[in-house]
Amino acid sequence: MMRLRSGFVLLWFSLVCVQPSRAIAQDYAYDFLNLNKSASISSLGGNGVAFSNHLDAFFQNPAVLSPETHQRVVVGFQKHLMDINSGMAAYGHHMKNIGDFALGLHYINYGEFDETNSIGQVTGTFSAQDLSMQLGYAFDVDTYDYGYLRGGVALKFIYSGIENYSSTAYAFDIGAMMHFYHEQLKIGISVLNWGSQLSSYTSVSEDLPLDIRFAVTNQLEGLPLSLTVGLVQLNEDAGSLVKKLQNFTIGAQWNMSKAFNLRAGLNNYLRRNVKAENSAGLSGFSLGIGIAFNTITFDYGMTSWGTIGLLHQLTLATEL
Repeated sequence: MMRLRSGFVLLWFSLVCVQPSRAIAQDYAYDFLNLNKSASISSLGGNGVAFSNHLDAFFQNPAVLSPETHQRVVVGFQKHLMDINSGMAAYGHHMKNIGDFALGLHYINYGEFDETNSIGQVTGTFSAQDLSMQLGYAFDVDTYDYGYLRGGVALKFIYSGIENYSSTAYAFDIGAMMHFYHEQLKIGISVLNWGSQLSSYTSVSEDLPLDIRFAVTNQLEGLPLSLTVGLVQLNEDAGSLVKKLQNFTIGAQWNMSKAFNLRAGLNNYLRRNVKAENSAGLSGFSLGIGIAFNTITFDYGMTSWGTIGLLHQLTLATEL
């Protein structure tokens, strides 16, 4: 069974990684899939593929699921610009001798819009929304003298609706994470949103926003500080390795006490793509806090989109 699972992970990664690179300038359907769903992850640069035992990180890497996420519940809310709001919810469950599962939901509502006729007269209103539901599974792949490897896969169903029109799609997330025994070091990699449309708004089928990510996290010895460094959009047709490395993320968490921590991060991929003309300002920078009380954890994150504005995010987690 261990060899079958290991082969399964390698097969999925080989199938995905041989796909042609896609340029960021290309238009994709379901861009909402790229939104950060967790306040803690967004405040640490938005890359959580190496956050083990974090249920909210399973949206970016299903391999983070573990017995520690058993009966864990997390809900979140994000305030976007104007009337755009989104929310998420997830539940984790461990099954002995089988593995770890999670069910997740992500929803975004774009508010109401005026419906007009050909001469500009308002004839009513309509709304638009996006939804994704996913089921994730994580398992042990192999053990070594220095650590152990976990793998994970998630299947998601995607829906997008505008007025009376809609489109649907399916996608897979594939992930792996290496845990080291003698150090607080973890390495994660994931392939997100690999799939296809089931139905489209028009007769033309659109691509999904494929994203290949990598990250390393480490708790510094003797210090109440943990760091995470990673890369996003490794599938981007950037033209050179140096330009791919510009898609880096970095985050730091200071554990002030068992119940309180401070976070800061930078997502340079976001910074590069939302800067106004030649001025980036504080685009891509983020801040956050985490507060724990018994079995309840509260997280707040704030991310700067430069001249576009600030995005605020709240996440609440507990155990059933």
